[in-house]
Amino acid sequence: EDIHMVEVVANTMNTGEIEKKYGDLSGEKAQKFYGDMGKALTDSYIQSLSKAAKMTNVTTNPMETEIDGHKAIVTTVNCKMRGEAEVMKVVYLYDKEESWLLAIAYPKEKEDGIGKQLEEKIIPGIKLVR
Repeated sequence: EDIHMVEVVANTMNTGEIEKKYGDLSGEKAQKFYGDMGKALTDSYIQSLSKAAKMTNVTTNPMETEIDGHKAIVTTVNCKMRGEAEVMKVVYLYDKEESWLLAIAYPKEKEDGIGKQLEEKIIPGIKLVR
């Protein structure tokens, strides 16, 4: 009852083509590409979900961070869904080979509980395993 939704999406990219166009995958130009791609994927995901779930009063706050040694963007989405105040954390996490989009939604009234656990333990505790 504390978590209303969890979705995970994994993407792979043609790293050879990215490297041809932007240089070394750990270089500044390639990292900017991955950051821009993450913003575009996150924005389109939030926009699509907002429309499908008929969300209202949608606000977003993206923050760059590092998770398991990888760059990440965690976007906090505040909205109303079915008349209830909701919070959703959308995590875009990427490395040279794959990117992941993870979304977790919970009732705003649970910010001191599951919201705090997500921010302090769950999201920072994500591990990438292959």
